[in-house]
Amino acid sequence: MVKAVIFDLDGLMFDTEPMWTTFWKPTLESLGLPYYEELPDAFRGTAGESSRKVLRTFYGENVDMDAILRRFNDCAREAFAGPVPKNPGREKRV
Repeated sequence: MVKAVIFDLDGLMFDTEPMWTTFWKPTLESLGLPYYEELPDAFRGTAGESSRKVLRTFYGENVDMDAILRRFNDCAREAFAGPVPKNPGREKRV
């Protein structure tokens, strides 16, 4: 049972941003799709229909977007089950 959840949206505690980029290659390879270097940047900050629009731009209208998103989320769950890099923090300015 989950007793608490911490939302760290600005990278204050954990440096997860670089991890998200690494999930694309194994996701797409497992589905037999090509990986494009531009995809992670294009996908960053999207959700819902806007993320599907990005996938359609790279893979066309007939791609199984649900399969891509499911596999991408599976990769994320697997990675985040282990240790996540901690952010070294910000310098305190006086």
